[in-house]
Amino acid sequence: MPDKVFLDTNILIYLFGEDSGKQFLAQKTVSESDASVSLQVVNEFCGYLLKKKYPHDHVLAAVNQISENFPILRLSEKTVREALRLGKRYRYSHFDCLHLATAIEHGCKIFYSEDMHHGHQLEEGLRILNPFKLT
Repeated sequence: MPDKVFLDTNILIYLFGEDSGKQFLAQKTVSESDASVSLQVVNEFCGYLLKKKYPHDHVLAAVNQISENFPILRLSEKTVREALRLGKRYRYSHFDCLHLATAIEHGCKIFYSEDMHHGHQLEEGLRILNPFKLT
């Protein structure tokens, strides 16, 4: 059984994007894992598409696809407290730490992101990997 993984916003952007090379690698990464996203990731994804002037109907269709294909993990006050602790320890941005805290809270072992330190193993048992550096 594959490890439970968390997808950062940029992985979703590539899944639905126009860069065929990165889209292929993102699809391969997702198909080989037990992937989930957070509600925060979904909101960031929507914000990105809307900023790029995608029609609202397109964004809604993408959100429907995401919710049909991935568990959407929720954040809590506990998640915020853990994010603050992680931020102090690892010096990632607060919003990145919210992603990390959500992944840890829900038992994820791998955190796929293009924007964070590839190969970083957090003491909490979560490893950050850039799927575009794995090929």
